[in-house]
Amino acid sequence: MSEWQSFKDSCMHPPQIEQITKADGSRIWRVTYAGMIKEHRQDWQAEWHYRQACEMYVQQLAQKPSEGHHRR
Repeated sequence: MSEWQSFKDSCMHPPQIEQITKADGSRIWRVTYAGMIKEHRQDWQAEWHYRQACEMYVQQLAQKPSEGHHRR
């Protein structure tokens, strides 16, 4: 499997958003997608990154060829 195919396959996992508590007791939002991790204190920033990641995810799904069909 090529490095590019491995990257594309990793993109097929849906984005995740979670609120975490840091060691100092403060809370932040963490958005993860395709190996990226974005952390924000403000919920609107995390929501914006999460929505962007969801759009990329949907685009990746639309571009993935069907199982059993090969592009020529």
